[in-house]
Amino acid sequence: MKHLRSTILTFIPAALIFVSCSSLDSAQRAIASEAEKKENENQWIEDYKKSEKTCQAFKNFLKQEAPTPEIKAVVNLRYAQKCNKKQNIVKDLKHDWLKKDAIISGLRETNSPELFAEYYEAYLNLDVQARATLEFLERANLYRKNIKKVNPAKQKELFDKMLFMFPAFYVEYGRDIPEKKLFEAAYGLRMQRKFAPSRKIYNQIIKESTRDLDKYKSVKSKADELDDIFKAYEYSRITYRVEESKEKGIAEFKKGHKFFETYFLKNPKKEFAKFYTDSTVQLARDMWTEGQIEAAKNLLLEAAKNSPKSASLDQVYWVLGRMDQEKKNYSGAIEYFEKALEEDPDKTFRLKLLWLVAWNAKKNNQLEKAIDGLEALESKSKGPDDEVSYYKSLFWQAMLYRDMKKEEKAKDILKEISEENTLGYYGRLATLEINPKFFEKELSSEVKMEESDIVDPSREKTIQTLLAMDEPQILSEYLSDLWRSIGKSSRKKIATRLQFLAWSSDSGLLKENQQIIEIFEKDSKLELFEKAPSFFYPKPHFEIVEKYAKKFKVPHELVYSIMRQESLFDAKARSPADAFGLLQLLPRVAAKHTDETAVTFSNPEELYNPAIILPLGIAHLRQLLNIFDNSMLLTAAGYNAGVNPVKGWLKSRYEGNTYEFIEDIPYLETEYYAKLVFRNLSFYVQFNKSLDAKAKIDLLTNYFKIKDESAKPQSAPKKSP
Repeated sequence: MKHLRSTILTFIPAALIFVSCSSLDSAQRAIASEAEKKENENQWIEDYKKSEKTCQAFKNFLKQEAPTPEIKAVVNLRYAQKCNKKQNIVKDLKHDWLKKDAIISGLRETNSPELFAEYYEAYLNLDVQARATLEFLERANLYRKNIKKVNPAKQKELFDKMLFMFPAFYVEYGRDIPEKKLFEAAYGLRMQRKFAPSRKIYNQIIKESTRDLDKYKSVKSKADELDDIFKAYEYSRITYRVEESKEKGIAEFKKGHKFFETYFLKNPKKEFAKFYTDSTVQLARDMWTEGQIEAAKNLLLEAAKNSPKSASLDQVYWVLGRMDQEKKNYSGAIEYFEKALEEDPDKTFRLKLLWLVAWNAKKNNQLEKAIDGLEALESKSKGPDDEVSYYKSLFWQAMLYRDMKKEEKAKDILKEISEENTLGYYGRLATLEINPKFFEKELSSEVKMEESDIVDPSREKTIQTLLAMDEPQILSEYLSDLWRSIGKSSRKKIATRLQFLAWSSDSGLLKENQQIIEIFEKDSKLELFEKAPSFFYPKPHFEIVEKYAKKFKVPHELVYSIMRQESLFDAKARSPADAFGLLQLLPRVAAKHTDETAVTFSNPEELYNPAIILPLGIAHLRQLLNIFDNSMLLTAAGYNAGVNPVKGWLKSRYEGNTYEFIEDIPYLETEYYAKLVFRNLSFYVQFNKSLDAKAKIDLLTNYFKIKDESAKPQSAPKKSP
């Protein structure tokens, strides 16, 4: 641009280039002043980064001119947090985007239980995503530290208020829990891994709600009580599963099922049938996974017989169909799935049933019926909301046309999927089928930015200064505030979206980046991917990953593919099943790998540390690869569902075609997981500059390879003489 401007000037007649000396001096002074201001701002940032962040240091910075008023507000906040710990600094904040930081810092730093209670009240008013920034166990520990300082006799009002805001502490202090806080108290105990006290509360809910059933005359009031009873039994079952006592959970849920069956048979109303059928379906599924297939089937058939015509049995018929499918009774399975379709299920479930009808027709070698079913699924799922079902139907139409020796038709469909589902599992799989050389092409990590006019210079300066100050969480809130403030038309521009992604990426907000990407429509995602593929598939903590990936001979591409799917790169992620950190390890599983990694931890929260969980998680991946003869597919499935279920599926479902095996995985979560890990892997492979063309294709095709030995039952070890 400078070159262009100088060229234009050379063609202006000399007579027109007349500038007075005073005007020239004024312009030069303005330029010099701007340069000096920029130098001062840079010096301010350097001084801030090097300072010891004491009260006096913050005072000094407040006396100086900050790069922007917003940055001055940040320094003011840091000064208040450091030096005014006895005051509620949230009340005086002028910017909403500083509130979350002020509240969470206040909870962590204050020594006053009264002030802690004020901060906690403000914390509860944050949205769910903002509250998740403070991990549950840390929150509970902070609460415990502060409530211990309260004298219940002398500070009764404060004590009662604190118990009410975190009801798990009613149990800790031996107090009665208010009825409307029972579920919250039980959940809080479970999240602190206090499983028995949590179940005790669920049992209390069951007992009290059962007693209260007779108080009510209206069907709605009785249904509300039944709903509480159902949730209490279900959450108690989940608590046993988290504690890894699955059998006890099933035994407990059997009591619930018996209760709902008895109640419904005495009160055969449509509104009560749902609790009976839902409990039947859940219990039958649990018994099925434990090998009690006939008993589970009898439960479902009994429920179908007992339920009124007005009650929906779509879930009952679905499980019965899946059982017949597992036994390879495909005709019987189709009948049940078609019965379920007659029950008028919701759209999502209808798509699942349409797929199962077509899939079982294929299994039964009824290829024309299968094609018709897949075309019906294609028609019902076409549109942005059901993209997965749509491309799934197309992919398997192509596979069926191959079976029918209609290769050209199959190839045309696969080409369409490859071009249209560029970022999805079926698109990547179709590409591997028809054009594997595509994956030889290396993806660049370069970001092609476009000129954006979304912010004024002051906003831009604030963002760049926050980046330089290493303030990612405040920057995250500032960016959210900025995103809300710009117009809808600006939000739709690719340049705008790229700019926001770049800011988030620069500050290490990788989870936030993925969430931003997910809200965009398909075409926008594709354009963003073309300009910035590395935003979609980043490689955080690369030195640690590379070190242990080499040590345990695990492809680092597989590590990142698992990491992206497990935590979306959120180091503080915690699952409902009590798995922690970037690679979502259960503490029990992580503990098995401490010796071989020389990495130890003393409590589950330490698994939030990437330096601890990454070595342990990679060692676990190596163990799974060993168990499954280096099959990456089975390793991914085992990482999600556990080793024993995968071994069971191999025996009952694997028939030599790996693509079909993935579709037959009975856990929907694991089916999706196995597919998305491959999708992730395909991109990470393309990012790897050190892999040659053949190695890239081999790595991707090997994902789907299962050695015959893996699918065979393991023979019993020989006894020693």
